[in-house]
Amino acid sequence: MFKVCVDAGHGGKNIGTETPDGSILEKDVNLAIAKAFHRNLSRLMWFTDCKSTRESDRHVLMRQRGVVSKRHGSKLVYTIHCNNLPDRVADGVRCFYWPGNETGKAIARAVADAFPSPLRQKTAAVAAAAPGAQQNVLKVHKATAVLVEVGFLDDPEDAASLQDPKIIDGIVAALLVGVAEARRLIP
Repeated sequence: MFKVCVDAGHGGKNIGTETPDGSILEKDVNLAIAKAFHRNLSRLMWFTDCKSTRESDRHVLMRQRGVVSKRHGSKLVYTIHCNNLPDRVADGVRCFYWPGNETGKAIARAVADAFPSPLRQKTAAVAAAAPGAQQNVLKVHKATAVLVEVGFLDDPEDAASLQDPKIIDGIVAALLVGVAEARRLIP
């Protein structure tokens, strides 16, 4: 059985980022994607077991997220987040992996390449996690972990895309491509 953990970032009082008008909260986008992924992974990929770090709008401490994936015996962890960078020149998906982890890099590349076009960035979509928040999200997990920043909530096009059920389905499909790559690469 190949075990996957999906970590819907933020939750509860920790809303993460939001659209400029506050109408879309990161915690809600992350949870919706994580739930759709969990539902589809269980249905579409035999011999794959999925565990979620949260299944409702509640706050889960960072270290507890790592405990969940470790107890589950996860071989792959997706941590789902949104971005918000004022004065940026980028948009769309960004996938990060632990520096030096070639398996994580390959999975991150597979996910980014399969992302639906409104959110797919043509360049620099995959990178090693930078010290600080990006690495902190990944380091609590003992398994290969990929941080998937699904889009920028301060970008009107990205924010609208993240509310479209067809785009959410495309994001889930991209995450499933990553699971297939993980199953190929991780014993």
